[in-house]
Amino acid sequence: MTSTIARRPLIGRRSALLRWAPALVGAFAATASLVGATVPSVWYDEAATVTAATRGWNGLWAMVANVDAVHAAYYLLMHGLFELVGYSPLALRLPSALAVGGTAALLVLLGRRIGGHRLGLLAGIVFAVLPRTLWMGAEGRSYAIAALLVTASTLVLLIARESPRRRWWIGYAGLAALSMVVFVYSALVLLAHALAVLAGPRGPAGTASRRRFALVASGALLAVAPLALVIVQQRGQVAWLPRIDEGTLQAVLVQQWFGGDRFSWPSGPVDLIAASAGWALLIVGLVALLRRGGGSGPLMLALVALPTAALLAATAFVLPLYSPRYLTMSLPFVALAIGAGIAALPGGRRRWLALALLVAIGAGSLTAQRDPEAKEGTAWPEVAAWITADRADAGETAVVYGHLRFHGRATAEVIATAYPEAFAGMTDATLARSAADAGTLWAERTPIADSSASLGGAQRTYLIGSEVQHDLEDQALVIDRAGFTEIERVRIGHVVIVRFDRG
Repeated sequence: MTSTIARRPLIGRRSALLRWAPALVGAFAATASLVGATVPSVWYDEAATVTAATRGWNGLWAMVANVDAVHAAYYLLMHGLFELVGYSPLALRLPSALAVGGTAALLVLLGRRIGGHRLGLLAGIVFAVLPRTLWMGAEGRSYAIAALLVTASTLVLLIARESPRRRWWIGYAGLAALSMVVFVYSALVLLAHALAVLAGPRGPAGTASRRRFALVASGALLAVAPLALVIVQQRGQVAWLPRIDEGTLQAVLVQQWFGGDRFSWPSGPVDLIAASAGWALLIVGLVALLRRGGGSGPLMLALVALPTAALLAATAFVLPLYSPRYLTMSLPFVALAIGAGIAALPGGRRRWLALALLVAIGAGSLTAQRDPEAKEGTAWPEVAAWITADRADAGETAVVYGHLRFHGRATAEVIATAYPEAFAGMTDATLARSAADAGTLWAERTPIADSSASLGGAQRTYLIGSEVQHDLEDQALVIDRAGFTEIERVRIGHVVIVRFDRG
């Protein structure tokens, strides 16, 4: 009697923990992504989000008709958010952290459905601490939201295949379409789903699932087709992507799921450890899922491997489309397979050690990622702070935006976009048409040699650019001839600020 009574509270507590596990793991994942999220400088890609989302509705629609239609849905979401709470680096990155939390919670449910409570918990926790997850949870772009949507569509697909209710298939169609609208490469997840459904069980039930999937998938693709046509017309935007080269193997094995690249935190020893441990557990997990039967193994294999293989094939034979960042949509399924690998290890101690290793790797990676200059070496808050302090008693000021390292077609306007308070009220000497009026990401500009008259009322002028760009000295010479004297040069990260005073 005593033994039975003692067990009941323990069983009740375990049941409560299991019931709340998705929410708890989701909260942990969101919190991990938010740790130090505002410390790194905003960088070029995030500045693109800001310039798009902080203009009016009409200006935003005009822009996506010309450029960045692939990000239109995300820009609309961020525009609505900025309308409610205003722009700040925290507001820019918060949706991604919340999406990471939602994805981790859904992974707990997805893992439960595939392999039980243990797999669900492991999948959610592993996802929360993977280096790429921590990166996208503090990145003001659409990657985390796309990961949330493809995870949700995968979970709903599994439910739909087992449920007689049509609403699950309708829900799947909606989620699949929305995921492609947010990130067009999510169509590769739909393709992975299709292969898994085709490889499913034979018989009347399997035939019915394949028929229903074909119907709803076709509907989702038709719904997205108009946007896809616009995106294809704007394919010149990815012209900067490299072909297959000597760096591609490292990009696939390390950068896309386990480490940094030139756009994010610098690659280092932690990334190599993360990749070694991650791939070992990933392979063990996929083998375990394939042996389990029930269709989950082929589905996870397709979700992990097919998007990467498709983008590499397209890059090799058609058009460069591969970037490590684009494969974050596969990250939830990588985490689930790694969770299955941990669960397959013999003995509880080995499983705990494997999980502890991944958590330690995540903590080490988080330290590197939350460095102030982790994002492409940018240090724009320091630039903005210097400008704010220096112009405090300068009277009327003007600014000339030079070109920046890594982004030869963009100018230091991106810094003013990301940290606008520092530049408020300054004369933009080379502005021809604002980005909103031009329907482009960035403003149209005239050379300072043709617009130096606009400096006439300024007592102090700032030239902001990078010394690696050949035009910095040419611009400085024009400003000097307009009646200004160079007072000092300050280097902050990759940015050079040249201060000129009149006379």
